[in-house]
Amino acid sequence: MNHRPSGLLFLFLLAKVAVYAQPLEPARGAKVIELTTTLPDSVMYRTIGHTLLEEGYTFKSDKALLLFITTERPLPDSPAFHYSANLVIHQGTIKITGVLRNTLKFTRRKKTVVDKGKPIDYRTGKNDMRGPAFTQLDELAHALTVPMVTTITAYSKR
Repeated sequence: MNHRPSGLLFLFLLAKVAVYAQPLEPARGAKVIELTTTLPDSVMYRTIGHTLLEEGYTFKSDKALLLFITTERPLPDSPAFHYSANLVIHQGTIKITGVLRNTLKFTRRKKTVVDKGKPIDYRTGKNDMRGPAFTQLDELAHALTVPMVTTITAYSKR
């Protein structure tokens, strides 16, 4: 009997599993980080609150809507840019989004222009601060994976 075909099939399946086991990477333009868990939403709500405090975030929360909005924090390498994170819990899923704002005020034609913020998305350009802000949101998502036994399941554009 020849056992090679089954051995090759086993190696093919093993390689396919290894491909799926790779860590998930964000695609250009991704705006939402999704995490999933089997914990009840009320337990996730408490755990997220504790984790945000441990990570040094201050926040506003709404227990009825299962929503967290962090106060603005400066980007580590560019303190003129501040970001805030929004975390929403819904049926075992946590969605993280954010807003980036330039705190420098610009004067145009005798009017002060204040930046209202831009949605944070994954960028790789050197001069776009939304990429480093997305990295901060991603680090927050990874900080949430340990205490809640969650996994990052998607980086999406919606």
